[in-house]
Amino acid sequence: MTINIHGKEYKTVAERVNEIHDIQKDKQLSIETELVSWADNVVVFKATVTTSQGVFTGHAYEDETRGQINKTSALENCETSAIGRALASAGYAGSEFASANEVQNAIHQQSETKKMTSKVQFEERLKQAEIKFDEVGLTATFLKYLEDTYGTNNISQIAKERYKAADAVIDSLMELYKKGKKK
Repeated sequence: MTINIHGKEYKTVAERVNEIHDIQKDKQLSIETELVSWADNVVVFKATVTTSQGVFTGHAYEDETRGQINKTSALENCETSAIGRALASAGYAGSEFASANEVQNAIHQQSETKKMTSKVQFEERLKQAEIKFDEVGLTATFLKYLEDTYGTNNISQIAKERYKAADAVIDSLMELYKKGKKK
């Protein structure tokens, strides 16, 4: 059974494994995985599928810091993706090369990325806001707002502690800026 994602048919890796075992019952079949590297929070796996039709490989990488699943299971997730890609190379796929697991994970990662501004981006946005306030003579207002709202006017400290709520902080500052500029 395939999973329809945005009008395309994908199989899970488990379905691909079951299918190859069913089809290759009396034939040569081997699925081997190799941990290529695991450094700086990035896991890289290689999977090799050997059938009577030949040898097929697939690679995958996962970043431990990206997504809830990878925080606890990056190694397993990466190995599964590599197996899915090797099986697709061997002809065991839906209408698409990627597995349903990979596509669902990619969609989740994209939505997480859209939701979160990085600490570096947030700090840069705060610095840009400070420049705007300074250009219209409202630096004291900017610093007082930060101090009153966040207990400090240190931009780096605020960015470190509040970057996950970056958009709300910037929106509040822009409202204050608009009000101060009108005066």
